[in-house]
Amino acid sequence: MKYSGEQMKKEFDIDYNKLENKLYKKAYRFEEVEPKLVKVAFDIYKFKNDEKAKLWQLHSADDGKYIVSLYEEDEDSIEKLSDWKVVVNKSANNVNFYYKDEYITKLAKKHFPFSDNEIENTLPSKLSNNKDLVQLLLKNVDDASKSKIFSKYPELKYI
Repeated sequence: MKYSGEQMKKEFDIDYNKLENKLYKKAYRFEEVEPKLVKVAFDIYKFKNDEKAKLWQLHSADDGKYIVSLYEEDEDSIEKLSDWKVVVNKSANNVNFYYKDEYITKLAKKHFPFSDNEIENTLPSKLSNNKDLVQLLLKNVDDASKSKIFSKYPELKYI
């Protein structure tokens, strides 16, 4: 089956509001979650298993009662996905690697057959999940620097 450009666009359009609501649900039907809630004040609740104790408020609507979040997800509260950071230096034509915001090493960009965006967005998670890749990267670090890195971040030594 062949699709026109317009059909493909419709099929692969992303509704970011819907996506955000799936990732950070802001409201639930009260009757669906009532057993999981603890009443904190008059119309304020929190989930029993919520470690951060985020607060929710009871609201009435035409179609029933809803529990609505009283918090906003900010970037600082979103869990960090990787301790690794990779930055492409376009002027020097190399790729810089950082672990917990500390410089580790750099490699020539010619070793990476990917776009700058792919390098910066994909490599940190790959480094977090692939010990062999970390070992390969650390082979490019001189012994004196490697000793300093291992003394500060011993977890890298035992990868």
